[in-house]
Amino acid sequence: MNSGQSYSFNYVSALHLLYVWYLRCQSDPANPFPSFAAVVFQALDASPVDAFVLDLRDNTGGDSSIINPLLNGLAQRASALVSNPNFRFYEIINKGTFYSGLDDAMGIKSLVLQIDAQYPA
Repeated sequence: MNSGQSYSFNYVSALHLLYVWYLRCQSDPANPFPSFAAVVFQALDASPVDAFVLDLRDNTGGDSSIINPLLNGLAQRASALVSNPNFRFYEIINKGTFYSGLDDAMGIKSLVLQIDAQYPA
């Protein structure tokens, strides 16, 4: 990931892996977060995905609501995602994740728990 970017993603077709880096809870005027999330979902919807990784390491915060388009899109796709028995969601944090970065991590945990309750295995 380019250190000047607040967020980025990569799809690794050989692993069916969609990897999202979310370094700052700050929308980039050159690539507003809702537009970025739409491109992530284009990749998710068009490609086989067995693993979705959200990397919040070293996210020092900002506006915790910036991530909402990503969370909302995941929630909208929950039934399709859990219908894949191989699908896994991973969230990565470290000691450098704090403030709004941690708030977002907890929001994601809450979303995953809601999805687990709604779509039990």
